[in-house]
Amino acid sequence: MLKFVRYLATLGPIGHVPMCPGTAASLFTVLCMWALPVLPWTIHLGLMAVVIPFAVWSSGLVARKLGQRDPSCAVIDEFVGMNIALIGVSHSWQAYLAAFVLFRLFDIAKPFPINVIERRLSGGMGIVMDDVAAGLAARLVLFALSLLWPLW
Repeated sequence: MLKFVRYLATLGPIGHVPMCPGTAASLFTVLCMWALPVLPWTIHLGLMAVVIPFAVWSSGLVARKLGQRDPSCAVIDEFVGMNIALIGVSHSWQAYLAAFVLFRLFDIAKPFPINVIERRLSGGMGIVMDDVAAGLAARLVLFALSLLWPLW
């Protein structure tokens, strides 16, 4: 059971790439979402509501097993955050690229309040919720951009 949970928390081999596993997981998520039929935003949001508790549990389990606060191999949090950034985004390469870049910027830089969320929450909740916040921040910027450039 633990091997299966770890496999899902690491998105299989993606969490074990030698450099930048979080970026690899984000790119994997973008490519998967691009390949799938576009989901209505309500269904996409509902799926994330189901996936987030599992992500919190599985990443927390992997962190405890490895004895690390936020192991780089547990990349299910990037999957969640990147998905949140993509909810309701138009199916264009420009919008997907912008979502990817913005999410990675927010996830790596961790500006306020993302940094506070990461520091104050522990275990799986801290691992996942900072990425949820980064995904929300990216989505808000994308929404603002869509007001400026309606084709987005």
